[in-house]
Amino acid sequence: MKGHPRAWEGPICHTPPAISTMPQTGSILFAFALSMPLSTTLFGQALLDQVGPLDGSELLPNTIAASQYFEPAYVNFDIGAIESFDNPVGQPATNVEAVIAGFNDYVSLDGVQGLELNFYSTLYAAGQSLTGNLGSTQAMGTPTGHPDWVPIDSDLVSMSGLWPLPTGTIYAAVIPINEYGTNGQTGITGSITGDGISWLANPGEGFEFGPSTQNAFDLSMRVSGTTEPCELPLGSCPQDMTGPDGSPDGLVTVDDILVIISNFGQTGDGTSRPFGDCQPLPAGDCAVTIDDLLSVIGNFGVVCEPTGACCTLSGGCIEAVTEAACQATWLGPGSTCQSCLPSQTGACCMPDGTCIDSLDGQACWDSGGYWSGLYSICEDVSCQAAPENDTCTSAIAIGEGETPIDLTWAYSDGDDISPIICDLGGQTNIANDIWFAYTCADNGVLTVSTCDSVNFDSRLAIYETCGGETIACNDDADGCAGYSSRIDYSAATAGTTYLIRVGAFTEGYGVSRSGTMTIAFEPASPGACCFDAQDCLDESLPLDCFDIGGVFQGGGTTCAEVDCAVPGDACETAIPFGLGVNLFDSDHTVPSAQTLPEESLCPDTNLHWFMPLPDLWGSYDVTTTGFLDITLCDPYSFDTSLVIYRGTDCNNLIQIACNGDAPAESGCQTNHSAIEGLQVLQGDRLYIRIAGVDSATGTGSCTITDAAAVLGTCCVAGNCTDDVTSSDCLNWGGTWSGGETCASITCPEPPEPCTDGIGDDPLSPGASWIAGTSDSGEGTVRAARLTTSSVSTCTIAGLAAIFDGGGWDPCVTPADIPMVWSLLADDNGLPGAPLATGVADVVTELGAIYGNGFPLYAWSFAPNYTGPVDWISLSSQSDGEGHCWFLWMSSSPEGSGASAKQSNGQWFYEDYDLNYCVEE
Repeated sequence: MKGHPRAWEGPICHTPPAISTMPQTGSILFAFALSMPLSTTLFGQALLDQVGPLDGSELLPNTIAASQYFEPAYVNFDIGAIESFDNPVGQPATNVEAVIAGFNDYVSLDGVQGLELNFYSTLYAAGQSLTGNLGSTQAMGTPTGHPDWVPIDSDLVSMSGLWPLPTGTIYAAVIPINEYGTNGQTGITGSITGDGISWLANPGEGFEFGPSTQNAFDLSMRVSGTTEPCELPLGSCPQDMTGPDGSPDGLVTVDDILVIISNFGQTGDGTSRPFGDCQPLPAGDCAVTIDDLLSVIGNFGVVCEPTGACCTLSGGCIEAVTEAACQATWLGPGSTCQSCLPSQTGACCMPDGTCIDSLDGQACWDSGGYWSGLYSICEDVSCQAAPENDTCTSAIAIGEGETPIDLTWAYSDGDDISPIICDLGGQTNIANDIWFAYTCADNGVLTVSTCDSVNFDSRLAIYETCGGETIACNDDADGCAGYSSRIDYSAATAGTTYLIRVGAFTEGYGVSRSGTMTIAFEPASPGACCFDAQDCLDESLPLDCFDIGGVFQGGGTTCAEVDCAVPGDACETAIPFGLGVNLFDSDHTVPSAQTLPEESLCPDTNLHWFMPLPDLWGSYDVTTTGFLDITLCDPYSFDTSLVIYRGTDCNNLIQIACNGDAPAESGCQTNHSAIEGLQVLQGDRLYIRIAGVDSATGTGSCTITDAAAVLGTCCVAGNCTDDVTSSDCLNWGGTWSGGETCASITCPEPPEPCTDGIGDDPLSPGASWIAGTSDSGEGTVRAARLTTSSVSTCTIAGLAAIFDGGGWDPCVTPADIPMVWSLLADDNGLPGAPLATGVADVVTELGAIYGNGFPLYAWSFAPNYTGPVDWISLSSQSDGEGHCWFLWMSSSPEGSGASAKQSNGQWFYEDYDLNYCVEE
């Protein structure tokens, strides 16, 4: 069953591809073949180019900003993805291109019914009306994608024409016309080129972020213009070309006729327009012809009217309009749309059917009215009295059977619904609601249904008291067409009056929405009752089952035919989580078989997981390298504890983070858990383990957010930079702290260069580095060549990583890796007999990040050996694949140019240097 529209797909924030902006690439054991994006060649006069070459190399992966005109049922969700560009000399636009992709059940470009191109003078104008106040063009019919566009999951489309534009900043949107019900959602893909900012405009506010909002990424759009004089617009009164003083005087007179006669037959040469070219509109034809003469004669004596901004009743604004042409409020000669901003009022319809002019939106809603929009006036709107059961306190008593319902003039005045009580597609409201009351004569199942019986997208909720908790609700019921609804409430009790709220998914005051609602009641009959995770009791009545904390499986059911397993009760049955809000219910869970979490990863946060606790598991597959915020903040939830693992399956889990109590936030329960800035790699599988303090269970929500748009600090080589995204910091090889400032953190000092000893420093993250495995359990041990008469101390830098057969993950606790060093003699140019050996147990994080999130560590040891040494070796001692290995970082090419690798007991020559710093 289809969900509701979304405002974006993937991260709404900037998530660049992994280290694609690095000047050179690095490798972990094997070289990754990554390169910089291809350069872009611009053709013609480009006002904006964030599309780049046809290979799609400048697209921002996994990022789409919604842009779509929906079918009438979702008109409030009509949305435009908007980019801006500077137009310093007022060039007209001649061609606009955009990369279109889709999500949320999108099929293909073949399902798109047309395109609309809009230009706006301000973001405010776009937020008031998607129709561009500087220009708007629709092209109906299936768009044709560029035949040479390479990416298969998107299409490059274009629209050509002539759109006169003023000087200054221009905002543009390409909006596909696309039916959500048959072709999902469309949008404009992100781009890695630009200033890092774009916008969404949603005048109907169906997405609930207001009329507009800002994105932290660019859009794949290209706007071409022209400076050819004869392609520029003529102006509002082109027949007025001169006057007594040689300049236009606001009148079409004999002076203008003489201009035509004296220049008749002249044509432009590409550098200028011939004086007298004034037809046809809007840009002339670059020649002085009989058409120009007839136009001046036809307008002889006309007084050219001044132009200004026109504020429309629908809340939009059009510039360069004469007073006569403005059908609303004309702001005077030379005015601009910015002048429309101070007036923020409109008509307000009241529940008694009266209308109040000149109220701002908030004041109207606060007074219980319905605001008709910016610049609306009571003379032009239709206000009707609300239904008699418009509020909970005026609910109409009904019985079983069908009841007519009509929401056309209903107001939206009920309380929001907790998202953990009912999934309303990420929303919490029921729009244009009316109320009914039903009293049960017995214990049993109360059914409330609009299934297949209404002409709108409905929502239902049941309460016991006005203003009380929602006890049941539904948005889209399984098997019901048109997003209609059904509730089967099995805990109804005799003598209780239930308040039934029926409304719509979207606001629609004055929109015809009607049908019938059916009430049915079935007395209780015994059935199976699941309790205590997987226990089951036959022949239980619903209320008896609820009394023991069970879940009633329905009348007539038996334990032999029902599955009492609680989803997520074990790691193996983890509930798949995604970005955004993930609802969960840990009631009836039992402690899982996994070991207790390691609280040392989150000291002083009150994890309090000292004994087995009832816990619930979720899983999340990482699609983009970067950082995640994971929070259990929910005002309706309980005191939680949170643990995060990484692993390929439940038998190979590595704990990477935990939290008991996060800093208090408004809108959260007392003592919620949260983990911010969790570094993750594409392809990771995270396991999310949730429990309650003192064995508490209940409902809640786990919200996962891509943190790439969050700004923070980036520490690189001991230096701190403010206002950096996590992705940029990773590309620099730094350590990122989200939401922090350089004044609030201390960056780790970079390692001292090996100036007091002999050896070579590790290569930097931006260089062409290699990190080679040196682990006895894996079967490969490495050694570096040196010549010294003694070794007092030694420091060697490398990475700590886990290879699971398909990819690499950073080790969480490198200090726990057993490390062994050896000093070796030479044997015909290769390592020979060991001279001394020992354990390296001092490890320090150096602050540099390699690849996609691998910190550099230094292992130090003190052999205090006197005598000639030709080779030095360091290796981890693991149990093989799936465990932490040491990967030795290469060094600058100024070293000996040699190292060695032992495999199957035999040493082999390697032609690159390994880092080390030895003090004699």
